Amino acid sequence: RPFQTIEQGVNNAEGHSVVFVTGMAGRPYNEHVILQSGQTLTSEIVLPRGLGSYSAGTVPLLQPSAGSDPVVTMADNTTVRRMHIIADQGPGIYAPSGAADRTITIRDSTISSTGYNDAIWIENHAPGAEVLISHNTISTRQDWTYGVFINNEDARSPRVTLEDNVITTRGNSGHGMVIDNAFTVNGEVAARDNTVTTWGENADGILMDSWYAIGNSFKATGNFLTAEGDGPFGYGVSYIDTGAIDGISNDTSYDNTFGCTIYAAAFDPSTLPVFTDPETD
Repeated sequence: RPFQTIEQGVNNAEGHSVVFVTGMAGRPYNEHVILQSGQTLTSEIVLPRGLGSYSAGTVPLLQPSAGSDPVVTMADNTTVRRMHIIADQGPGIYAPSGAADRTITIRDSTISSTGYNDAIWIENHAPGAEVLISHNTISTRQDWTYGVFINNEDARSPRVTLEDNVITTRGNSGHGMVIDNAFTVNGEVAARDNTVTTWGENADGILMDSWYAIGNSFKATGNFLTAEGDGPFGYGVSYIDTGAIDGISNDTSYDNTFGCTIYAAAFDPSTLPVFTDPETD
């Protein structure tokens, strides 16, 4: 059943979980979309039993002309797949914290933020919540805007996978990926096979904060990370962990290709760490 807007389709899905969107050549969808629990927003249908897939010829473009709301707001157990999202004011994709064991999936999409908000912003505090961000092209332009920001703070057993994404940020302190794991317990974060380039000053490729976290696993493998900006910071991977001081155990490993340096700190929070200039190391 066709509708004139995406939001009409979402609101009238009548129990169907897939909202299929066709692209409009040369024209964006000028709207904000709020998904309902269990829905998939997509322009590609993967057929069962290995029968292939069906996709809209043109990838749909969502670009609201006004308002600071997220372009797409996700709910529990929702997916965004094969969409093109441009956010001029609010975040490109936003997911509030939801129910325990919920999943959020974003894949095969292009998400750009031209304003002062992150391209993808996910609150992930519920127990066992899972996030998969895979095979996307993600970019931001302004200072202090991140390609991906995931807030796991205080969560129990959150699981985050970021794989095969191409992320570019251009603003100062515009980190490619930020995962806040502060005070989390038994969290798992895997960042693998991503290509991340930061152009601004003091901008890390991957910033992982495990402040007072317990029993977490952070694996950054197969990533190509380049920090092009000047300044004393700007690391491929920046990992902060108080474990050496507080007896907190976290499992951390790296195996990446760097156009910059790595910084891993385990320090007393009452003192400042010593930073080195990656351009002179």
